[in-house]
Amino acid sequence: MNEPSRRRYEFGPFALDPGKRLLLREGEPVPLAPKGLEILHVLIENRGRVLTKDELLKQVWNRLRTERKHFVDTHQDDRLPC
Repeated sequence: MNEPSRRRYEFGPFALDPGKRLLLREGEPVPLAPKGLEILHVLIENRGRVLTKDELLKQVWNRLRTERKHFVDTHQDDRLPC
């Protein structure tokens, strides 16, 4: 997310404070990488609806999937047989 939020989100034993870039569980900090915090924030902001991959890429990484064409899909062989 580009702009820090002034809101605090509480769900179950967790609290997310995007402005402080902090996730708490029962008042204790939960170690989470910066992108993980951004993804969680975007998902909470859009709760109640499904985000497309392109929407998530745009909101978190500020780019579209077409700009990621140089990445290789390493999970192709992980598919379960039908």
